[in-house]
Amino acid sequence: MNNDEILSRDEKINKIRGIVRDNPICMMATNLVKIPFSAYPMTTLDLVDKGDLIFFTSKKATPFKEIEKDNRVQLFYANDAKKEYLNVFAHATHIFDNLLLDKLWTPIMNRWFDGKNDPDLVILSVSIVHANYWISEDSDSGESGFINLQNYGDVDYKVDQ
Repeated sequence: MNNDEILSRDEKINKIRGIVRDNPICMMATNLVKIPFSAYPMTTLDLVDKGDLIFFTSKKATPFKEIEKDNRVQLFYANDAKKEYLNVFAHATHIFDNLLLDKLWTPIMNRWFDGKNDPDLVILSVSIVHANYWISEDSDSGESGFINLQNYGDVDYKVDQ
């Protein structure tokens, strides 16, 4: 089933939000032209209303360096307990937003950063181009769909289906 034609933009974002909220950990693949591509575990901190996924990373981290060269990323989410799976192709960029930083910062992040004023701390905003999801409560039934959120200058990118 292709829900791209059926769902409104807000419904598409809410479908992704529901899957990500229950399982915020993903594997973020960068340097997609390299075989094998590079993939790193990342924690999704937010899905903002316009449909961008938000992450924190370090300027010293390999994903940040690879995104600076090529901003195309692939995100893989899996929640086996709920049989929910999500594959996202997106464009990542770093942003500066102190309000967002204050909203999302928690003390546990001190494990990776020297406080929220760490000069290496970067907010990654990942703008979804398209996503595929699968939701199945049992092996005999389920829901799947393709979500196209192509926007913000991505219209020249051809999405193969």
